Amino acid sequence: MTLQLLNVLLPHFVHLGVTDPAAAYRRRTCVIAISVGNSSKHGIATFPPRKKTDSLRSSSLELLPAECVKKRPQRYQEANPTMRSFPDFLMLHTRRGNTMDNGVRPRVRRFGALFALLVMVVALAPASFAFAGTDAPQAKKLIEDLTKQALAVLKTEKGDLAQREAKFRTILTNYFAMQSISRTVAGKHWQDMSPKQQAEFQKLFSEWVLKTYSRRFGGYKGEAIAVGDASAVGRDSILVQTKVTGPSRDNKVEWRVRQEGREQNKIVDVSVDGVSMLVTQKSEIASIVKSKGVDGMLDTLRSHVQKANGTR
Repeated sequence: MTLQLLNVLLPHFVHLGVTDPAAAYRRRTCVIAISVGNSSKHGIATFPPRKKTDSLRSSSLELLPAECVKKRPQRYQEANPTMRSFPDFLMLHTRRGNTMDNGVRPRVRRFGALFALLVMVVALAPASFAFAGTDAPQAKKLIEDLTKQALAVLKTEKGDLAQREAKFRTILTNYFAMQSISRTVAGKHWQDMSPKQQAEFQKLFSEWVLKTYSRRFGGYKGEAIAVGDASAVGRDSILVQTKVTGPSRDNKVEWRVRQEGREQNKIVDVSVDGVSMLVTQKSEIASIVKSKGVDGMLDTLRSHVQKANGTR
C-alpha cells in the first residue's frame, strides 16, 4: 500500500526536487508542508493519516533534513481538498517567511482585520445604504394610492361581487408581492413541493386571499383610512402606518413595503392591531400540511376557492 502511494505521489515529489520519495515519506512533515504550498499548481499530496495519539508535528527534529528544521513552520495544517486560497485584495497580512519554500505563499493567511471591517459594515448597513431601492416617501405614496383605489371600489361596487372581485384582483396584482408572500407562507414546505405544486399553490393561495378579503370588504360601512408615518424597518423594508376609523372602533394597520427584484415597490405583509397577516396565514398552512400533507393542503385550498366561487 505504501509503495502504491509513493508511485502516485512521485510526480509531485520530482517536480519539487525530492529525489528520494521513500525518505521523503519518512520525513512527511516536511513534504506535506511543501505540497500544501504548491497545491494550487501541482495538486495536493496527502499521506495516510497518523494515529490519534501521534502529534501533527514530529518531536524528533533529527528525522528532518537541515533545511526543514531551519524553516520549520510554527503551525501545521494538513493538506485538505477544501482549503481555499484567498485573493490578494482580501488579504491584510501575508507571512512569506513562515513557509517551507520562500517562493510559495502559505495557504492559510491572516485576515482578522478585514473580518472586523466587514462586521462593522454590516452593522452600519441599515442606517447607510440598505434602502437604496425603497425609501419612505415612495412607500407612503404606494399605500396612499392603494387606499384611494380600494375605497373607490368599495364605494362604487357594493352590489356587484364579480366586478368588485375583478377590481380587487387588479389591486392585488399591482400592489402585493403575491409570489414572495406565497413562498413565505409556505415556509419550509415550499422546498418539499414539486415545481407543478409550487405553481398551483401560488395560484390557489392568491385566489384564496382574494376571495376571503373581497367578502370581508363587502361589509364596508364608510370607514375612513388615514395614512401616517413611514419608517425603515430591518434591512430592506419600510413600514407605513395607517389608521382605519370606523363607527364603533379604530384599527391600527401597518403595511410592510419592499422592492422585489427589479419590480416596483410591493406590499409583503399587512398587520392589523399587531397581528401579522403573513404570520397568521403561514401558521394556517403549516397546520394543514402537518395534518394532511402537501397534497392535502392543496386540496383544502382548492376546496375553499371552489366553495367561494359557488362551484361546490
